[in-house]
Amino acid sequence: MIFSLLRGDVFSIGDIGLVKAVKMLVPEAETKEQVLEVANRWKPYRTAASWYLWRMLDPVPVAY
Repeated sequence: MIFSLLRGDVFSIGDIGLVKAVKMLVPEAETKEQVLEVANRWKPYRTAASWYLWRMLDPVPVAY
């Protein structure tokens, strides 16, 4: 949905990387419901937040 349909407000709770990154930012978020509560704070920019969360997990810097 993010890349094919260019949606601006997407957060996939099924993406293990996103869940892991949110748990790194907010250690109190232990369940998927709590992770969704954290992600809801980023509406309507959850796609951008997802991108930053993925970058946070990547050990190699990406040059654009």
